[in-house]
Amino acid sequence: MAQLVLVFPRADAAYLPRLKSCVGTASVSLYPDDNLITWTQVLEFCKTKKATGVITTSEKLLKKLIPDDPKPSLSNYAGSYFCRDGIEIVVIPELPQLISVPYGKFLTSRFISKLASPKNWTTYPEFSHEVLGPNTDLDFFSSCDFIAIDIETTKVNLAITSISYTGVKLSSEIEFKTVVIPCDSEYNLTVIKTLNLLPIRKAFQNGKYDISYLMRYGVTPVNYIFDTINMFHSWYSELPKDLGMLSAFFHREGRYWKDMRESSDQSVKLEYNGRDTYATAIVVCEWLLSAPKWAKTNYLQEFPVVFPALLLYRDWET
Repeated sequence: MAQLVLVFPRADAAYLPRLKSCVGTASVSLYPDDNLITWTQVLEFCKTKKATGVITTSEKLLKKLIPDDPKPSLSNYAGSYFCRDGIEIVVIPELPQLISVPYGKFLTSRFISKLASPKNWTTYPEFSHEVLGPNTDLDFFSSCDFIAIDIETTKVNLAITSISYTGVKLSSEIEFKTVVIPCDSEYNLTVIKTLNLLPIRKAFQNGKYDISYLMRYGVTPVNYIFDTINMFHSWYSELPKDLGMLSAFFHREGRYWKDMRESSDQSVKLEYNGRDTYATAIVVCEWLLSAPKWAKTNYLQEFPVVFPALLLYRDWET
């Protein structure tokens, strides 16, 4: 039985009885954050209670985990996983959501299961990425099962600034490879076109946006058959469908990363782009593994509607 600690603001106390049904068989000790000043206080409390995991709705604790972010948002980080000094931590939604939104209890229970039932979650390779260079090996993408793609754009002249590819091989051991390509030269555009024309299955998160840009560049991808926004809608139509949410929902070790987009550091922006396709790839894998047959039937009915919109755009452009 999992031994957990709940770190929470005193204002959440009224909702604790509703939280009880979300923890399953886990034993949970309560730690109000009234006097929380350091992470060490929580660590010592965990040792006292022989707990190996922390669930939290405390912004005070979240600030200790992300010191570089002056105002971390619980809504952004809900579902995010951290590990510090041997203690696993998962942020859960603010407890009022247990009654304020229809899916509040469902999401809270799922996020808590990251610590209460870790064996029910698939383990994925840790994120790593490579920026395209002279020695980048792209052969992996020619033999993978699918490729997740994402572009980054600028509003100034509607240009693509970079594009990321995560290739996935679904064998006895799942393999990932992520390459990010700055869209800043004719050579790189040729590489992009080559990858987009590979007959490998392609996956996007709301690919209508990405492909509209790629059409303008003359590098339209082929075999686009997976889109995580439609896949999730076909299964859980009422839940939020942004990529940060999907990553939290499907990836046990997932952590919110979307704030990296605002960085002025180009290397951070390229990493951000890579993390987008890494997350998209995991969502596709989990959906293929876990979605019931009726959800996949829904997807087969829903996804074909995407194509006419893209074809209309192409015909209008020509």
